[in-house]
Amino acid sequence: GARRGGMVLGSSASQLPQELREDFRTVGLAHVTAASGFHVALLLGIVLAGTKSLGSGQRQGIAIAVLAIYLLLTGGSPSACRATMMGVAVVLAGNRAGRGQALQPLGLLLATAVLLTLVQPLWIEDVGFLLSFAATLGLMVSTSVIQKFLDFIPTNVAAAIATPLAAMLWTLPLQLVVFGTVSTYCLPASLITAPLVTLAVGAGLVVATVSLLIPALGACLAWPLRLFLDPLIGFVTWIASWPSPTLYIGTASLPQCLLLYGVLAALTFGNRWYPSFRLRTWQRLTLGCASVWVITIAIPTLWPKPPIQVVMLAAETPIVAIHAGGETALVNSGSAEAVQHVVLPYLRSAGIRRIDRAIALEPGVANSGWGDLADALEIGELWTGDRLAIADTTAMQLSQLKGNGTEAKRLRSGSPIQLGHVDLKPLGDLRITFSTAGQRGVILGGSPSNGDRLLARYTELMAVDWLWWNGSELPETLLQTMQLKGAIAGGDRLHPENRFHLDRLGSSLIWTEESGAAVWTPQQVITLAGPTGE
Repeated sequence: GARRGGMVLGSSASQLPQELREDFRTVGLAHVTAASGFHVALLLGIVLAGTKSLGSGQRQGIAIAVLAIYLLLTGGSPSACRATMMGVAVVLAGNRAGRGQALQPLGLLLATAVLLTLVQPLWIEDVGFLLSFAATLGLMVSTSVIQKFLDFIPTNVAAAIATPLAAMLWTLPLQLVVFGTVSTYCLPASLITAPLVTLAVGAGLVVATVSLLIPALGACLAWPLRLFLDPLIGFVTWIASWPSPTLYIGTASLPQCLLLYGVLAALTFGNRWYPSFRLRTWQRLTLGCASVWVITIAIPTLWPKPPIQVVMLAAETPIVAIHAGGETALVNSGSAEAVQHVVLPYLRSAGIRRIDRAIALEPGVANSGWGDLADALEIGELWTGDRLAIADTTAMQLSQLKGNGTEAKRLRSGSPIQLGHVDLKPLGDLRITFSTAGQRGVILGGSPSNGDRLLARYTELMAVDWLWWNGSELPETLLQTMQLKGAIAGGDRLHPENRFHLDRLGSSLIWTEESGAAVWTPQQVITLAGPTGE
C-alpha cells in the first residue's frame, strides 16, 4: 500500500501515515521515509557493489540510469532532484578517479552543491538540501571506513550495513539541530534494520520500474516486498513502544553541530592527517563515542541554558506550551480542530511524545480538545480549576482523561506546579506565574474586568515582566501597575485598546494572528517573522 511505497521511494512519492512516520523518527530512522540523499546513497551502494566485475564506463552508465529511474519514480520532487544530482556527482567523481585522473570526489560534490545554490539560493537554508548533501558526503567518505570496521562479517552484509549507517551518521548532527532529540535505540535499530532496508529499497526500485512499464506485472511482483517491509515496520513500531525511546536534549546549537561534524571528520581522516598518532579502530570508536557524549550530553548539561521556553501557538484560542528541564506543560488544548492542525504538528516537530503537565485554565472551546490530544500522546497530569468541574463539554473530556490513567490535580493558589527545575505558581484557577533568569511572567485565563481588585488580591502581578493572554481588553490600571516589558496575545481577536495602551507605556506587543507562533526565552522572543526583541 501507500506506506510500503513511501518506504521504498520516500514519502514524497507516497504519503505515509503520520503515526508510522513518527515511529520511524522516534527510533532514529526518519531518513528511511524521506526522499533525500539517503535513498540515493543506498541505491548507489547497491549498484556499485553489484557491478564490481564490470568496466568503469558500464558501472557509470548503469548507476546514472538507476538514478534517472529513481528520479522519475519519485515524481521529480525538489528533494529527489537535489539528491539525484549529488548522486551523479559521486558517480562521475568515482569514474574519473578510477581512470587515474586528478579529480577529487569531495571537490566535485562541493562544486555540485555550489551550482545548486546558485540556481536556487534559498536551498542553502532548506533542511532537505542539507540532509541530501550530508548523506552523500557520508557515503563518499565513511562507507569504506565502516566496512573495514565490520570486516569480521561477510562482505556483502558489511556493505549492506555500512551504506545506510554512513548516511545516518553524517545526517545526525543536522537532525539534532532541527528536532533536538536523540533516539535512545538509534544505533541498534539501524544495525538490525540495515539489511531489511537495503533489500526493500533495491527490490522496490525493480518492482516500481516494472510497474511503470507493465502495471499488471508490477502489481504481482509487489506482493513479495511484504517479506521485507512488514518485518521492518513491525520492528520499528515495536522499538518505538519501548520505554523512553527518545532523549530530549534541546535543539542543538550551531557550535555543537560543527563540533559533531569535527568528530566525524577526525574519525574518518584522523589516521591520514596525523599518521604519527595512528589509532586502532576500537580506539577511534571509543574516542568518537566519548566525544559525542561530551558534546551532546555533558556540555548541554553543564553549560547554562535558558531554563524555560514559552511558546504561544497560533490558534483561534490561546494555547501555550511550556518547556523546562526536558519536561513539557500545555496550557489549554484548544478545539479538536486546533489539536489536529496546530498542537499536534507543533509537538511532533519538537519531538515531544508526552505532555507531563496539562493545565486547563478556562471552560469552553479553549479546552474541548483534550480527548483528541490524549488519543495521540500520553498525558501525565491534568490540572484544573473549580469552575471547569461544571463546564459540560470540558468536564466530559476531563473525566475521559482520568479514566485513561491521567492523574487529576486541582489548581490551588500558592501551590506550585513543578516543571523540570521551574515552579509554575497558580494564582486562583485562572492565572499562572513563573520566574526564571531574573524575569517573571504570567499566563492569564479568562478576561479580567477589574484591574484594581485583581492587583489587590494577587500582589505578585505587580512584579510581572511578561504577559500571555487571550487578547481580550485589559484594564489600563492593570497595565500601568505591571509595567510590562512585553505582552503576547493568542487567539483570533485582539481588543484595539490593548495596542494603544501598551504602545503608550512602551511595552512591546505580539499577536499570534499577525506574527504566527511566538517563542519566548529569557533572552528574546522569536516569531515566524524573526526575533522581535529582548
